Amino acid sequence: MTEVDAVCTHNPYGKKEIYGFKGLNIFVSYDSGASWSKYASARCSGPTYENVITDMSYDGINGIMYYVTGPYHTGTYFGKLYNGGKSNTNLTGNLKKDSYFQLCAADPNHSDVVYVGGYMGNMSNPYGVQRSTDGGKTFRTLTTNGSDTVVTGGACGGINPYDIIVNPETSEL
Repeated sequence: MTEVDAVCTHNPYGKKEIYGFKGLNIFVSYDSGASWSKYASARCSGPTYENVITDMSYDGINGIMYYVTGPYHTGTYFGKLYNGGKSNTNLTGNLKKDSYFQLCAADPNHSDVVYVGGYMGNMSNPYGVQRSTDGGKTFRTLTTNGSDTVVTGGACGGINPYDIIVNPETSEL
């Protein structure tokens, strides 16, 4: 698979396509990676030569690709592609201020539920995991941070996640 650097997500419905990326380009394969076609170009903030896609997740119910881009694996742009990759919406401003994010995950059973989060190096990320229940318009913090959160206790509480995965059978994070 020389056309892509990584395969990040798939469509659990329909044609069972898989999605990968190279640089800021998103590719799709309908034959288990034997061949690839360009799906769309991801947007970023800042110079394109410094930015890469850090994560992608596909909402197969609505045909929406969520993605994170940024320099050196630190997300600075969170967006969603729809209409076959032709339309792009910037969702970065809807995240909590000063949040660190590199990851995203769409719930395969609930089309408007999407998660964003990530790690902050050696420090705790007060917005380690955020959840939207309206397709990315608004977000609530799911991290134990003592103030702006729906989770008020727990040992780690999602402070520095290195991956976000939604169970396709139970929708548990």
